Amino acid sequence: PPVSRDDMGNVIASSSNYQAFGMSKYMAPAAGAELYAELEFKEFAPCTTCPIVCCQCLVPEAAKKRFYARVFENRVEYNYPNSPCCCCTTERCITDCITVEYFDKPSTRAGMCCYCIPCICCGPPVIYNKVPRALCALIDLRPCCGETVYRAPCNCFDCRWCLCCGPPCYNCCSFPLFSATVASEEFLSIWRTAMEDYATSRELPMHEMARFRRVADRGCNCDQTLIVDPAERPLEPLIMDRGRADDAFIMSSLVRSSHSPSAVGRPVGSAVMERGSRKGSSNVDEPYEEEPDPVVRKKKKKKKQPAGEDSSASGHEHSESSGTKKKKKKK
Repeated sequence: PPVSRDDMGNVIASSSNYQAFGMSKYMAPAAGAELYAELEFKEFAPCTTCPIVCCQCLVPEAAKKRFYARVFENRVEYNYPNSPCCCCTTERCITDCITVEYFDKPSTRAGMCCYCIPCICCGPPVIYNKVPRALCALIDLRPCCGETVYRAPCNCFDCRWCLCCGPPCYNCCSFPLFSATVASEEFLSIWRTAMEDYATSRELPMHEMARFRRVADRGCNCDQTLIVDPAERPLEPLIMDRGRADDAFIMSSLVRSSHSPSAVGRPVGSAVMERGSRKGSSNVDEPYEEEPDPVVRKKKKKKKQPAGEDSSASGHEHSESSGTKKKKKKK
């Protein structure tokens, strides 16, 4: 059947070709979701096999630039790039492993465990961070290992190994979600606030939503569990910055694409992202100005003389040369 298009060549949706794919209210907004938080990592991330400072030399720089964990208004999204040859892996050989989890599904809401086992009768899921310590919690290992964010499919009714003492029971069924992190408690607090706002707007039962905790190792196998408080409302969206080198590449590509017919009517700076911090930030959106390249050398230009002077000088030289020739003939 014929498809109706607008002046720009885009397909216009009508009642005949309308479909319900991607129209779930739990996934809305599908495009343009606001970013609320971005997790910070240590220099040796994303070394998942042995996340310690000694393995920093094994992580390629290209993998660091592709590693991220972000909280949006309706989902959490993270990418674990895979570098098979460690520090020798090039950009072309790195593979992405991007995961998108909406707040109405695990790990933020009680549901299926391991894709086929229902886990809805042992309490809501738990997302918590743990500070590594040694020697009966006397030595803080965060400078060497960073903090680790875990998730468990259920909280086991907040029971402990010895009923009222010992570590939480959900430590047995939890697995690391993000390792080698920095200031993960602030990230979890924003995650909790975004999840609660999401559940309230979509009328989801709060007893099914995840619990956010902070587990501190106190030694003698007795961990202290603290509740992560929600962040201040309303949440302010972040504006990401890719660095000056990447901004220059984006701006140059946008300038080239602005001359194409498909870019007519689209603002040139619509895809450029710059970081503005949260409340009280002094950063504002400013146009990017390219710095002059110091490698470029200016060529020396020869001074041109006026046309009248050139003609007079040439005529004078011609007369002198003709006079010398006549003298030679007479001799």
